[in-house]
Amino acid sequence: MKLIIFIFIALSVVKPQTVKAPENKIRTEIKYSGSQKIFEVKVYGNSGELKFKIEKELPSKETAPYAVPVDNGGVILVDVLEGNAEFFNSEGIKVKSVSLFEGFPFAYERKVQTAASNGFVVFLVSQKERENSVVKIFDVNGRLINEFEVKGTNGSGVEILPDKKLIAISTYYWRADDLIGNTSIFDFDGKPLMETPHKFDNGKFSQEGKYFLGFDKHKIFLLDTENKITKWSRSFPENEFILVADFKNNKVITVTSTESVLENGVWYNKIAIVRESNLKGADEILTILNNKKFKKVNLIITNNKITLVLDEAKFVVR
Repeated sequence: MKLIIFIFIALSVVKPQTVKAPENKIRTEIKYSGSQKIFEVKVYGNSGELKFKIEKELPSKETAPYAVPVDNGGVILVDVLEGNAEFFNSEGIKVKSVSLFEGFPFAYERKVQTAASNGFVVFLVSQKERENSVVKIFDVNGRLINEFEVKGTNGSGVEILPDKKLIAISTYYWRADDLIGNTSIFDFDGKPLMETPHKFDNGKFSQEGKYFLGFDKHKIFLLDTENKITKWSRSFPENEFILVADFKNNKVITVTSTESVLENGVWYNKIAIVRESNLKGADEILTILNNKKFKKVNLIITNNKITLVLDEAKFVVR
């Protein structure tokens, strides 16, 4: 599951695909008590039982934190406007609060991308008018492991593979009207291993770390991290956008859509196109689903079987 935040008075939302903590399920809600704004987080266990609840009073109307579940059973609350991250243990007790923008002047235009897996949490911190972004690596108890700068004014995406101590970082900047993207692979010491001129919002390492898959709304690419090359990249037309992508052994499964509709302020997709691509980029369409409109999509790959979940409806693709 993964998460992304952007502040420009308003905040973008961290994408759950970046966060890998299946033990915890969280629900968040903004509540009001008189004039006081409160951020409520409920953390549930596997069987649906409520493990603990956190209520955080927010100092301003602009503040909009987000919650990151971590694999020790705890949760991290990230407040981009305030510039901090609060670490809570599996009992809902706060164990650490850290500054993410230490040394930065205050600004409304700032971003934080988050990836959590296997006892580690990585933040990609960026702010307007700063030439470089900053990577901060913590353990789940809030202990700082390392931090280093990466080129690029705007953070776009972050992904980690703790077993191999690998981090994928994506940033971008604007040159006139052109968006210049960059993706780099680092080890946990901050040593750069490879770089490519592509941007991702979501990403995934293959299990052994040999490949990295990155994608945003219309573009997807595959990196060979051992040979330090881009295996292939592909751009979809403006009317086709990527919903989710993942590895199936050494192949890539991509789910896209070409039709959506806005109803009562909510976007629904009306079609799901499932493709399988090999290491050379050649692909085939496995299925096209247009049974009903859907809001959420989940791609499940287990035992070489592909299952697509559209809201609550499950479809075995292959």
